[in-house]
Amino acid sequence: MKNPLSASARVIEEKLGHLKLPLYMGWTLTYRCNQKCLYCMIWKKKTLELTTQEIFSIIRDLASMGTKVICFTGGEVLLRDDIGKIIDFAWKKNINIDLNCNGSLVKKKKSQIEYIRVLTLSLDGPEKIHDQLRGRGSYGKVLDAVSIAKQNKIQVYFRTVLSKVNSMHIDSILDMASRLKIQVIFQPSISTIYGTNFVNYLRPSNAVYRKTIDELITEKKRGNKYIFSSLPVLKYLREWPKNPKIYCVSGKIMFGIKPDGMLYPCTWGRDLKTITGKSCLALGVKEAIRTLPPDSSCERCGNTSSLEFNYHLADLLKENTPSANLKHCFSE
Repeated sequence: MKNPLSASARVIEEKLGHLKLPLYMGWTLTYRCNQKCLYCMIWKKKTLELTTQEIFSIIRDLASMGTKVICFTGGEVLLRDDIGKIIDFAWKKNINIDLNCNGSLVKKKKSQIEYIRVLTLSLDGPEKIHDQLRGRGSYGKVLDAVSIAKQNKIQVYFRTVLSKVNSMHIDSILDMASRLKIQVIFQPSISTIYGTNFVNYLRPSNAVYRKTIDELITEKKRGNKYIFSSLPVLKYLREWPKNPKIYCVSGKIMFGIKPDGMLYPCTWGRDLKTITGKSCLALGVKEAIRTLPPDSSCERCGNTSSLEFNYHLADLLKENTPSANLKHCFSE
């Protein structure tokens, strides 16, 4: 299969070289979660969590290094009692804040998230499907979260993990997206239940998955603007999990931090057993990044958001955007 991102990958590699600048940080603040989704057991994973002051210390380091965006996620990130303080602290350091959550606590904590830039909400399908996967009443809470975010002029996205039970409901999801004027990030399932080594029985067959992506490609060609991914990325994702390896900006301008303060080159929630992380607390962020080994274990990518970013960044670099001036890419 011809890799639709290969030319873009070469451009990224040529322009960024050995740059290590944490412009974007994906930060998992907790593995705790108040929903027990059928395809995820990350909430069972036990680990230490950073204190508020330790998080402030890392944010100070990131701000001094020019970080433009931090995306806080979980688990359910809003379970942190100090999430409002964390968001406010980062905002005062001139860092844009994105938030990934399930929507269930947005109403309760709306006063604590007024400074976020983007809210990405998990949406698994129409109400019956969504509640089947996440618990009764969870769909309604997503709609409440959308309303609150729009009242506060926060950009909203949906993230839909494609599974056996929602692959046949793509039209319904896109109809809802159209009514609410929200783009949907369609995310491939992984082979295991997230946070475990157990087989993910909700993962669709390759044939069903590719049929679903083909539907999205057709809709995208028709001009459906509520599908987040571009056509080249959709065509690349169609081959998941057998798509080719691409050059990625993870470990160069995108990094990930886990709840215990360990830093990794990848923001995606993959198995990190083969990747050596570095402690932001013990080393400081700058030294942790400097000594971080490259993520050579990654054979392919199914992270829709990262793929899209790689592709669009390559387009910017084709226009001779100097790597030293990449910060503006994250400011809006």
